[in-house]
This record gives sequence, C-alpha cells and structure tokens, in this order.
Amino acid sequence: MGLMIKNKVDVVIVDDVVERFSQWNGFALVGRVVDFDTLTSLKTLLRNHDFPTVDIKYLGGYSVVLVFQDNANAEVFLKDSSVWAGW
Repeated sequence: MGLMIKNKVDVVIVDDVVERFSQWNGFALVGRVVDFDTLTSLKTLLRNHDFPTVDIKYLGGYSVVLVFQDNANAEVFLKDSSVWAGW
C-alpha cells in the first residue's frame, strides 16, 4: 500500500498475515485528498487521467483507498506523481 502525503509518497508494507483488506493486497493505495472539491471529483479526475476502472473506497475525512484492477496499474499511478500531486 502507498500513503500519499503532501506531494511525497511513503510506502507502508503490510505484513501478509494481516487479513483486513486482504482482497486488495498489492493493488490498493491509501491516500488523502487536499480538499472537499477534490474528494467529490476524484472519480472524474481518475477517469480523465486514464484510470477509469479504479474503485474508490471512502475512509472518512479526506482519506480514501484507491483499488486498482492489478498491481501494474497501481504502480503506474503511484510512480506518476504529475497525475496526482495536485490532488
């Protein structure tokens, strides 16, 4: 899982024995958006940047989990901070 904080990325490795959210292991990213407008338009932002199949799980406040179809798509998204840095 990756944690996006103010234009930087901290990677948090979750032990394989943790069962919570195990169905998303390897292709879910936890993040926090910058404001309410971004939160409410996140699906559109993802679609406009060629990530139309990302599932958004709301955690509360400005925190979300982005669930990708596979690990490769999650890595492409995470590595391209020009896509999500402003969000």
